[in-house]
Amino acid sequence: MSSKGYVLIVDDQLAIRLFASAALTRAGYTTYMAVSGAEALQRMGQEPNIDVVLLDLRMPDMDGLETMAEIIKYPTRPEVIFLTAYPDFNAAVETIRMKGQDYLLKPCTADQLLHSVEKAMAQRREKLCQEQMMNLIEETVEKLSHISSLQKQEEMTKMPAAQRPPKEPPASAPCQQLLELRGLSLDLENRRVTRLGEPLHLTTSEFDILRALMVNADKATSYHELAEVLHGQVIRPRKVRRALNTHLWRLRHKLQSGPDGQPYIKNIHRYGYQFVATPSSEEKGWCSV
Repeated sequence: MSSKGYVLIVDDQLAIRLFASAALTRAGYTTYMAVSGAEALQRMGQEPNIDVVLLDLRMPDMDGLETMAEIIKYPTRPEVIFLTAYPDFNAAVETIRMKGQDYLLKPCTADQLLHSVEKAMAQRREKLCQEQMMNLIEETVEKLSHISSLQKQEEMTKMPAAQRPPKEPPASAPCQQLLELRGLSLDLENRRVTRLGEPLHLTTSEFDILRALMVNADKATSYHELAEVLHGQVIRPRKVRRALNTHLWRLRHKLQSGPDGQPYIKNIHRYGYQFVATPSSEEKGWCSV
């Protein structure tokens, strides 16, 4: 039986985490648990398919609102349901401003919890549908561009030789035409990608980003470097992450995890991304964007 959705429960109280996990698991959801905001962000980096986050407002070190401030940076972020045992008007207003899906008082009943999660899942499905439509539009535009390029080449072959523009000298062949790491294979010449032998369809932008990360495997590649790969120039800092977030989210979603269960791409907080060629059992300081 497939899971109804993936829910991350973030609360510093063990009893709350166990109660919510039990209720949601019985209802058919897959649950993950985190004791703090920092651990929640790390977990989201490891599990990019999380649909809903149950987020306690009052936690030590990094509270719910601070954690939410990081979560909203996701291009297709999970829906967030806030939990609190201390209702506060200002906090409630802030959760609405941050577009939290719901605001539940603790303790709540299992029925109240499930009803709120079901509403959040409906909102999540609608957003994912819109994301798929955007993917389809982007792929269609790229295919039309490729067809137009082929038509121009065909027209060139029909022109008299004297009227054809001079051919550009052939570029020197790169030293390595195939990149292979952790079951992921990149054919640079034919621009093809396979994962564990199965072909993956990536857009031109996704392929270029993946190539840049794999060439620099196990080393951090900054937002600015990746933006330059896409645009051929360095763009303003405010636009860098916005330009990359959607591409990286789609790419990570398509790649999923390697044969070892670890994700291929990790985010380095406030710096950039890294292709993980040699996964470590201790990954500190990682989170997703």
